[in-house]
Amino acid sequence: MKPTVGRIVHYTFTEQDADAINVRRADYRAFEAPHRHPHEPGTPGATGHIVHVGNTAREGDVCAAVLGDRRRDAGATGPERLVRQS
Repeated sequence: MKPTVGRIVHYTFTEQDADAINVRRADYRAFEAPHRHPHEPGTPGATGHIVHVGNTAREGDVCAAVLGDRRRDAGATGPERLVRQS
């Protein structure tokens, strides 16, 4: 069966994938450590960051991924780079 756009597939992390994921998660923990909670709406310092949390990623871990079309998303960055092109 040929993978098509929108199909959910299993993706196996490379060492580089795991390192990149873990750096994002460590960056969030470092940002969050001195931060006070709870935030009220409009609170200075409540920046709207995207939170990167989860278990430690390791080479060989398998996760679900949705196939995208890089031709349509040529300028995009982020998880779509995880889909290996053959």
